[in-house]
Amino acid sequence: MVDEHLDNQGLLEVSKNTLSSLKPGGTLVVVFTHPDKITASSGIDKEGWFETTFPWKGPNGEFEKGQNYFRPVETYIKY
Repeated sequence: MVDEHLDNQGLLEVSKNTLSSLKPGGTLVVVFTHPDKITASSGIDKEGWFETTFPWKGPNGEFEKGQNYFRPVETYIKY
């Protein structure tokens, strides 16, 4: 689920490097949160960075906050 922490250029670079690392006939399995779920749960519907609360706690015992990158299905298909 690294894709949520990369902008489109980062996703493209990681995808190219990963695919070039596969042995001939190798298979790449990708798991990511479906964009429709992000839209439904977070109300995010515009491509780009958004502030979120992660489901883990930091050293202070509070849930950590950070940024994720939302992209619609069409962008995944494009890349």
